[in-house]
Amino acid sequence: MLACAAVVAAGPALGSDALVEAADAGTGLEAYQFLEAGAVIDLSGGLAVALGYPASCVHERISGGRVVVGKDRSRVEGGSVERSQLDCGGRVQLSEAERQESGASAWRVGASQPPLILHDRAPLLLFPEEPEMVVIERTDMPAQSIRLQRPGRTLDLAARGIALEAGGIYVISAGPGRRTVEIDFDATVTGGPAVARFVRF
Repeated sequence: MLACAAVVAAGPALGSDALVEAADAGTGLEAYQFLEAGAVIDLSGGLAVALGYPASCVHERISGGRVVVGKDRSRVEGGSVERSQLDCGGRVQLSEAERQESGASAWRVGASQPPLILHDRAPLLLFPEEPEMVVIERTDMPAQSIRLQRPGRTLDLAARGIALEAGGIYVISAGPGRRTVEIDFDATVTGGPAVARFVRF
């Protein structure tokens, strides 16, 4: 008999405080779902979940017990947790003023959200719905664009064997959504935990 678990959301159904990276069947969770602080996860029966916190770049693997989602880490009651601090480079998002001050002319005007600096060469792209086409274009120097048709709602470049260049500036287009991403000059990792490399459209 399978154990069942329930997630009680506190606040909107679509949160942004914690990212579900993996979850056992029966948890009521899906991979790459976002949760709001205050959500409660029941892991009765030894069920397990992996969570990532964008604000703190904390990665957790939790088994059993009761989990309360926080802003930067979980509170675990009656279960076990393996917690690690990752280097996300602060997931820096530059404002328009900061871009002007930096003189970064390679940033394209019109991106729907601020540019994102990543320390991983293989971003994980998360879409609200499946796009017909994803186009990845390098803007700081001439390079062949990458085009991927109907990738699903989740596109893991690491799983596709695609690694962007360290120091490169890219515009990623998916339907009406556009994100500008810079890969840090020191980026060496390709395909680490999702919390350190996701790009949300």
